[in-house]
Amino acid sequence: MSIYNNYVENVLRVVLERHSPKVYDPDKNVSREVMHGVLEAARWAPSANNRQPWFFLVFDDTDLEAREKARSVLNEGNRIWAGRAPVLVLACARTRRDNGKPNSYAAHDLGLANENLLLQTYASGLISHPMAGFDKKAAREAFEIPEDYEPMVMIAIGYPGDDSNLPTEVQEHSRRIRERKPLEEISAWGKWPTL
Repeated sequence: MSIYNNYVENVLRVVLERHSPKVYDPDKNVSREVMHGVLEAARWAPSANNRQPWFFLVFDDTDLEAREKARSVLNEGNRIWAGRAPVLVLACARTRRDNGKPNSYAAHDLGLANENLLLQTYASGLISHPMAGFDKKAAREAFEIPEDYEPMVMIAIGYPGDDSNLPTEVQEHSRRIRERKPLEEISAWGKWPTL
């Protein structure tokens, strides 16, 4: 079944074409100028009451020790392929407001910023892949993340590479066709559908 339907003509191409590959060129670094554009896109995301409850820790070739430390908190399966990405970004959500009360929309708002970041990486000729598979506690300790920030997602960023020396499951992932549930399974008009 095709992921596309008759409504696809109304969807931005960058939304349809962006995906989350796992095959990076480990020898091609991403410039700070390009990464500033990626972070700028995230900065312009909407957020509840314009709180902008996000913080991005960026690990690249300018500090190899910090990047290696970021790679070390990934789970083993992700380390196999994401360890080749020249940039890792740890996206954190500020879970407390300035007045100390919980910010129940922090994860949602960070998600909006992350989507902007992912779309901008694609528009910049990069690939990116968000991951939940990392040790949050180890990341908090390694990077001295304050208690009111929650490490939520690690994002691998880089240029497309060659998958020939990666495990079979990574190669298969890079070649599979993206699938999405049909609209009628994820939306309804006016009331919740009867199942």
